[in-house]
Amino acid sequence: MNNLISTYIITKDSEAYLENTLRSIKDISSEIVIVDTGSTDNTINIAKKYNSKIFNYRWNDNFSEVRNYAIKKCSNDWILAIDSDETLEGYKDEILKSINKSYNSFPFFFLDIFTYVDKLKDKEYKYYQKQIRLFPNTENVLYEYKIKEKIYHPNGTDNLISLDINKVFIKHFLKDGIKSKTKRNVNILKNCLKEDKNSFYYNYLMGKECLLYGYLIKAFNCYQNALNSNDYKDDLIMSDICTDIIKIMYKIGEKEEALNECIRRQNICKENPYYWFIYGFISFKESDIYTCIDALKRSLELPPLAEPILNDIDIMTWKPNLLIGYSYLRLKDYKNAKIYLEKALEYNQNQWLILFYLAICCKFLRQFDSSEAYFRAAEIIVPEENRKDLLFSMLLMYIMNARFDKATELLANIMQEFSNEKEETLDFIELDDEI
Repeated sequence: MNNLISTYIITKDSEAYLENTLRSIKDISSEIVIVDTGSTDNTINIAKKYNSKIFNYRWNDNFSEVRNYAIKKCSNDWILAIDSDETLEGYKDEILKSINKSYNSFPFFFLDIFTYVDKLKDKEYKYYQKQIRLFPNTENVLYEYKIKEKIYHPNGTDNLISLDINKVFIKHFLKDGIKSKTKRNVNILKNCLKEDKNSFYYNYLMGKECLLYGYLIKAFNCYQNALNSNDYKDDLIMSDICTDIIKIMYKIGEKEEALNECIRRQNICKENPYYWFIYGFISFKESDIYTCIDALKRSLELPPLAEPILNDIDIMTWKPNLLIGYSYLRLKDYKNAKIYLEKALEYNQNQWLILFYLAICCKFLRQFDSSEAYFRAAEIIVPEENRKDLLFSMLLMYIMNARFDKATELLANIMQEFSNEKEETLDFIELDDEI
């Protein structure tokens, strides 16, 4: 068996990224289909360099329609969907191996997508998604929904397979940040809701856009419309809606209601790691440290959600570990605090709080060399408003270690640096309220 791949790309004024995209897929694609929706830059000329089949399509605010048009132009056994601001990375032969195996029913392959919000910092991805991007070319495979479109097949898409993230994945470059497409998305969604104001999916999507810009009540109302819809309600999206509603309640000051909602919605949200993070964060802020630790550990144990959920890498990695470490620190369990803070540091070396709390842990564990090293590293990046707290904690570490020479030197610097400021009571520095 020697199945072939058609790769399709939807373009419009894509000259900044398109060449990288085409270069990344040319070796596994025996056919490249470009559907252009009105480029005025050098997009078409770049596409021609790669012997692409180029088709013009009049854009009408319907992503499914243009993707279904692209599918019809693909002639090979398998279709790979990739966007013009993405690149395929890793061992791409894994894709060829996967499509040349035998399957009892049509498989639909998830690819892992890492979103980078700044091309100049392409080692710092911010978001993660799993999406169906590789599928068999049959006449019954279609996209549905005008925006945030999803693959549809009459026989279902139950045979879902994730390609190995360690072998092949997609890089997505979102140059102007996560909010860059909100205006376009909102305009499309407004029209969709004019046609079907009770749509479960479109109300959900509008709620996400409102929440992104901090329109909490509007987002809440959209989510309520979604929950009240008579449409089929996907369990994954339901868990995301309920989690966002909890977040909104907390942000508008309804803290007790938010905590009660955490308990009430646990059954539908139990597989959602972001729900457990929110539950843990709210418990932490309400001083229920043990519930906080248990919830955050569960958030780390669960896999990230698949499409259409956009997963925040920070909430998947260093943030829960930092919160768990800090919680153990408040319980004076310095050994466990250090374990989780070191995990947080593995994911983020540029967050001064991680370094600061590690320094404190090591101080109480009497690992003074490590404590000093962490304090020094934190000192380089600490915000000015927190500098005094850090220096006084470092001073206490030197005193505990009987390093009176260092303590005297540091105290002199502190007195000179802060001589005009009022004395303040020292305490642990609290995390901010951003969830």
